[in-house]
Formats: sequence, structure tokens, C-alpha cells
Amino acid sequence: MVRSGLAKTKLLDIASGDGRILRELTKYGHVSALENSGFMISVSARKLDSNSKVTYIKDNFYDFESIRHQYDVITIFRFIRHYDYCDRKKIYHKLYELVRDDGIILCEFPNKVTETQLRASIGWENFNVYDVFWHEFEIKEELEENNFEILDTIPYGEMLLSEEVVKSQSVPLAFLVCFRKKRVKINS
Repeated sequence: MVRSGLAKTKLLDIASGDGRILRELTKYGHVSALENSGFMISVSARKLDSNSKVTYIKDNFYDFESIRHQYDVITIFRFIRHYDYCDRKKIYHKLYELVRDDGIILCEFPNKVTETQLRASIGWENFNVYDVFWHEFEIKEELEENNFEILDTIPYGEMLLSEEVVKSQSVPLAFLVCFRKKRVKINS
């Protein structure tokens, strides 16, 4: 994936928001930060130094076309969770086109167990954004249906919320999943 040094690695951060992970990503190469909100781009740009290797792209993910580029690494945090499966299929299709054949995608998937406990405790009416949550097996099934294979799954966020909010303290808040295009197996 990394061609003759980290500086050549092309990264895409989708829905980069306030840029909370851009500083870390720039350590690995040039980052294109795709964000639909001009306000969030300005917030992010103020957080980074002027020498950072970030190009901001103000565009909607569905309209974004990267004709000349495919990316070695694509990161997606707090984005895919806001779409129903029909729209996620379109997102996966576009991701498949955007990632290089030897590239990877890092995506956050909220845990169904933890998130439903959180919402039940706080009150579903206090969450005014559409969100989808997954069991770990559902993530695998969904990615496989969309021609991806999981390389690694990292559960995180255990014990971040009090027992009054989430009863299952040992259950992760979300999964960070690293996946790639399915490899075609050639029978000899």
C-alpha cells in the first residue's frame, strides 16, 4: 500500500468535520478532507498548522468525483451510521471505486448493544439524528455483501459511560473496522 515512503500515501477523510483526526492522518501522507460544510472546514483549518498536508474539498460525498485519484487509505468516522441500507449500498459502491486495489478503508460502526442502552437511558427523543447500529456479525455480513473483506476489527469505548447509562460495561461503544476490496481467488 505505501509506495516508496509514507509521503506518497494518499488519504481521504470523508465527512472530516472539525478535523479531529486530520492532524494524525497527515503523519502518513497527503490527506484530502471531504466535507460538505464550509463552516466545519474553517473550524478544521484553524486547528491545523499552515504547513499541514491537507487539501479541503467542499462537496457532498454523493456528488464527489475523484476522476484522477484513487486513495491508499480512506477514513470514515460518524458518517455511514446516518444512512439506511439502501443509501449505504451506494456509499459502499463509491468507496469501492475510490480505494486502490491494495488500499484499505477504516470505518467506525456503533455497537447496537451499547447504543440502544444509551438511548433507552437518556431517552430516544433526545437523539434527533437518524443512526444505525450494528452487531459485529452484521458488519461482516454487510461488508461482504458489498464486495469487501474485513482485515481487522477493533472494539473500543468500553467503560466510557457510567453503569447508570450502560449496564454492559464490558461491551464496546463502537467498532473500528479495517477492510479492503475482496480478493479474487484464482483456481489453478
